[in-house]
Amino acid sequence: MTRALEVIGIIFRFYFMPRYWKESWLIITNKALTLLGAFWLIISLVEFFYTPNSPIPKEPSLFWFLFVSSVIAAILTTLPPLSVIEKIEGKDISIKLVIGDIFKQNGDLVIPSNSTFDTTLKDDFISHNSIQGQLLKHEYDKIEHLDQEISGQLQNITPVATLDRVKSKNEQYAIGTTIKLSHRSGAKTYWIALADVNKHGKPDGKFVNLQVCLESLWQFIANKGHMVTIVMPVLGSGKTGINEKRLTILKEIIFSFVAMTNERKITEELVLCIHPTDISSEKLDMYELKQYLKYFCKYRYESSNSSGSSQALS
Repeated sequence: MTRALEVIGIIFRFYFMPRYWKESWLIITNKALTLLGAFWLIISLVEFFYTPNSPIPKEPSLFWFLFVSSVIAAILTTLPPLSVIEKIEGKDISIKLVIGDIFKQNGDLVIPSNSTFDTTLKDDFISHNSIQGQLLKHEYDKIEHLDQEISGQLQNITPVATLDRVKSKNEQYAIGTTIKLSHRSGAKTYWIALADVNKHGKPDGKFVNLQVCLESLWQFIANKGHMVTIVMPVLGSGKTGINEKRLTILKEIIFSFVAMTNERKITEELVLCIHPTDISSEKLDMYELKQYLKYFCKYRYESSNSSGSSQALS
């Protein structure tokens, strides 16, 4: 309940950001004047046709009531939605942007991990506030149970190196290595090796790793998925520390997914879940992201057949 109220508070602050009002004040003004004009027209028509002998009183309070009502209605109808969905042109596949708690979404969740698939929370090696840390709290009573399941999925995958560490795991796997876990709640998650980490848990985040991981993830889901909605965070934007803007990362995910749909269908919906703090702190320009999503889904053939990543289209 406390977390839900925190998310609601963050979202509420989003509506009072300077950028929102900078983008929306002209739209709100036009809507308010349009509504006020509509009210005036309706009152004039009623007065002309139905009350010739007892006209509506010209009270100043009536004007202010209509004016305030118009402004409030204009603001409420201009508030940006907390989710937006676009269908890829020519396909029964959608991409949805959602501002909210990723654990409140329905679908199989993508979990960014490290190349050793470490899970320890000691000394903040894995952050308690990370998606992995939250999943541990939601689904497991002991971290050993999670480690056992991860080890079971990795047993047929050959590591690329064996490290010499004390506080973390030593089997290191290739970037892009993906495994699938089933949890006691019925939820399923895809864990993907997004970055190498040192013995202190510091990731070596690289944008090229994201590109490799996305291609590996789509291929893995194509082989082992079941056409279930895929829910994905802004991969690499947190502790992984990819040195790119969140907007660039999300554009890359959209680019990669749309390009993949030209060849195969692995799901009917991809949900990109954006944490409210990314919006309220203005780390992410939602207006530009929505425009990019709309354009890219509509003109996917021209865009996804171009060479290079989404950075070429930014």
